[in-house]
Amino acid sequence: MVKGIESQLNEWANNMAPAIAAHPSVRISLLFCRIFILGAPLLKIPAPRTPKVGDSAFRVSAARLLSVLPSLHALFDYFCDMTPATINAICCSDWGSLILGIVLGYRMSFPLPECPEWDANITRHEVRFTEYLDRLCEMGGNGAGEDIAARLTPGQGGTALAPMDILSASKVVME
Repeated sequence: MVKGIESQLNEWANNMAPAIAAHPSVRISLLFCRIFILGAPLLKIPAPRTPKVGDSAFRVSAARLLSVLPSLHALFDYFCDMTPATINAICCSDWGSLILGIVLGYRMSFPLPECPEWDANITRHEVRFTEYLDRLCEMGGNGAGEDIAARLTPGQGGTALAPMDILSASKVVME
């Protein structure tokens, strides 16, 4: 079933017009779908309770998790390479994809009780979560050339804060 979903996603992506595929929201969605297909068991997104499926396709496996890494790295790289204007223009679901990617990278950096064969000490260097988190704290540069600390300093009147955009706020949270 998972292989079928991957195949359909690949077919859909390959048949997409290049201009549409290059749009940031579409690119982020494609990358996140590739991540979610195999990494969903670690994300535990709230859903109505359903009967347990006995199929091993829905169990966490170390091999499947390792196959998520190229797409996870590509998602992080894509965000790191975006311009400040593009980052500030993306929608909430795109931010959700980044946040869930960060959650997955974090979880994959430690032992996984649901996957006993996952050896975090060996795979941590492949996940490279710390490296990507450092890069994400620097994504988009400093926006319009302002230092983030300056945005958090009270204004001339001593009470107002300088305006903050989504990029700057995200960088503060990630730091």
